[in-house]
Amino acid sequence: MTALLPEPATLILITLFAVFATFAHGYSGFGFGLTAMTLFTFLSYDIERLSVVISFIGLASTIALMIASRKIGRIQWKRAIPLIIGNTSGMPLGYLFLVTYGQKPVFGLVLGIILILYSAYGLSGKIISKTLPNYAGVPIGLGAGFIGGAFVSGGPPMVMFLYSQAEDPRELKSTIQVVFLLGITARLLVVLFGPVGITGEIGLLAFITIPICLPAMLLGHFLSKRHSSEFFKKAVYYIIGTFGVIMILKSTLLLLRG
Repeated sequence: MTALLPEPATLILITLFAVFATFAHGYSGFGFGLTAMTLFTFLSYDIERLSVVISFIGLASTIALMIASRKIGRIQWKRAIPLIIGNTSGMPLGYLFLVTYGQKPVFGLVLGIILILYSAYGLSGKIISKTLPNYAGVPIGLGAGFIGGAFVSGGPPMVMFLYSQAEDPRELKSTIQVVFLLGITARLLVVLFGPVGITGEIGLLAFITIPICLPAMLLGHFLSKRHSSEFFKKAVYYIIGTFGVIMILKSTLLLLRG
């Protein structure tokens, strides 16, 4: 069994990065894929394979967070369904892009710029003055699904769409988890029936890391309830911006190396 695992130093880093990412996810209600994928790209390990591990941990974390936050706002299906349709439709296209082209530095650079723009917009205090129509969730979810399929990090567009429609974003935490749950499930099905599939190594990595990550996620969720709504919203945007900067730096280095 141990022959399936990466070397100890890499395994420790994978676990530490995953723990940090699940903590951020528990605190903000999103961000696991975005955080983990950014950190994992610095490892000398197949990023496509790690993206599958991320999906398994993300699935377990999302289910746990749905249970933990079930009393914080009901699921608003009217807002969730358009996002679900778009997200699950875009997921296979994004994963196909990852398998075919790998993690292209230019794409990572563009993604980082977009994340920083999202963060700057949110921290500026300017919010969409009127609620976007529900059908706008389909194209937003489609773009997010493509990014999620490629980078397991398509949450920010959907989060901003939902959070702009609520005075207290914590009320939509359960709604966001439902969208993520179905999106992650769609991605795992695409991987399962795709050209690479789900191997024993990936299953073992997920089996080892999930029990360690879930307590970190629950701790993040607990701490999120201890702060004001304004603090919560700022934390979400700072998470987006920080990893946008990391993505840009990493992609720029890869481009310079040619």
